[in-house]
Amino acid sequence: MDMRIRQCPGWAAGDWQKRPGRKRIFEACRLAETPEPLIRYEPNDLWIEFPFAKGYLAVLGKIGLDERLDENLNERRAAIVRLMRENPAITVTQIGKILGISRTGADKNIQILKKNGWVRRVGSSRGGRWEVKGKS
Repeated sequence: MDMRIRQCPGWAAGDWQKRPGRKRIFEACRLAETPEPLIRYEPNDLWIEFPFAKGYLAVLGKIGLDERLDENLNERRAAIVRLMRENPAITVTQIGKILGISRTGADKNIQILKKNGWVRRVGSSRGGRWEVKGKS
């Protein structure tokens, strides 16, 4: 019996290996050349975790900032980050006008971006610039 698999209450020893679904899951992983799933039991649950394949993780590491923006930020905040990247000297007022929102609305979104590590202001509010850091 696989050491990662604990005995399920009510099953006789070795029942897990006899279950046809388990065999199909492991065979599908082998055919797809992905890691085997991790199986664990909790008092009322059966958990099957499918680790990411190394090739998939390599692709994720190559995703650029634009893809991460679209994936992690709402449309307005992604647009603000793009504007800052295109013009690091852009002002909050200019951002608001371009996006058709108030200066206060732009400022609130920028504060959230700053708090979450997407951007930071370098220098003064008048003569400074935006630095797009992305999120690690």
